[in-house]
Amino acid sequence: MALQSEQEALATHIAFIRANDPPILRVPNEILHLIFDYILRDAHPEIRTILLVCKRWHEAASKPRFWTRLQISVEAYPNFELLGMWTRYISACVHRSCDLPLAVSLDFERFSTGATFIAEQIEDCLHEFLSTNEISMIKSYVAEDIDGSMCTLYFDRVMDLVDLITGEERTNMKRWKYLRLLLPTDSNAAQEIWWQLTGPTPLLTELVLENATVSDYETTDIKELVLPNLGALQTLIIKTSTIVNHTRPSELAFVPPTLEHLEMSLDHGWFTMDDLRIFTNLVTLKICIPHQMMAVPWEPPSLEPTYHLPRLRKLTVVGNLTFLPLLSLNVPSLDELHIVRHNPLNLDAVLHVSPKRVNWNVAKPYRKEWTTDALRTALRAILSEYRSATEITINGFAQNVALELMAPETGGQQ
Repeated sequence: MALQSEQEALATHIAFIRANDPPILRVPNEILHLIFDYILRDAHPEIRTILLVCKRWHEAASKPRFWTRLQISVEAYPNFELLGMWTRYISACVHRSCDLPLAVSLDFERFSTGATFIAEQIEDCLHEFLSTNEISMIKSYVAEDIDGSMCTLYFDRVMDLVDLITGEERTNMKRWKYLRLLLPTDSNAAQEIWWQLTGPTPLLTELVLENATVSDYETTDIKELVLPNLGALQTLIIKTSTIVNHTRPSELAFVPPTLEHLEMSLDHGWFTMDDLRIFTNLVTLKICIPHQMMAVPWEPPSLEPTYHLPRLRKLTVVGNLTFLPLLSLNVPSLDELHIVRHNPLNLDAVLHVSPKRVNWNVAKPYRKEWTTDALRTALRAILSEYRSATEITINGFAQNVALELMAPETGGQQ
């Protein structure tokens, strides 16, 4: 009887625990997988934490599909402990993903050579106490005697990490379907990483390049070295942080003319638009016009003949729109035009195209510069130019002005 009572009490206790389990433990596997997908999309290294939650989560997160992302970020300072962690993480991703395609994100933006790193630290510490010439002399002296330093050893270890990512004889690159590459702002370090990416990437459909620079070395042309096989590429995004010496889409000789989605910046000036001549199959195009072009005293060179993009369905223009009316595009299939303005300059500038839908907005950091009169002038030009559009969407902060302009003459200004 005592044993039976003990069993009944234990069964009651187990039933109580199961009835009061946290809801997350009762979530079906399908929902749990969606949660994992959401968490790991932009923070894949967190999979190491997920594995430690409980046995069920460990089993669910061990499926190969959850190891097909690989995301690393390399620090500027010598952090060998972090490199060791990245080494174990990369090996796990490559092994546990089996032969599935990989989405790779590599952030080397803060990484630099040993000499550059030391020079930057010297400048940060001494700029308040020494003259520019004195700091330059110290930096030059350090650069001559840096080869045996810990920073150089760190640089070598980072290159070993890149080798591990690309695989022996670059075999891992054959599995890459997505690559986001943030190159170092240190040109020497950037060139070394470019050299590592010489393997074939036949599955790559999307490529995001940030801080991609053209080599200053006469003996090395990085444009011909990277990613030689991009026959499957559909989306190319090139982002830059400065206006000097950055890569244009047409300078990347490996980009196929069959590209369908392109995001580009006019960092080099308006002649960068000539790149559109080789991408006539674009379906979506995003053009970012930097602030550096606001002060350009000259008008852009001749933009004729018209750029023909017969398949283009979505066009986004962001930034300084001063010379936008001079851009001539033949886009008969255009469905969406998105305009994101920055400063309130050349308020009546519009792009002469005929989209079915228009979306007009001002980027949040610049909205405080826009007065009601500026909004009224800009929106009047939009409503007049695109009056044949079936839909015009104005961002919320400017909707009152838009409603005023669209009201009858008796109720507001046209």
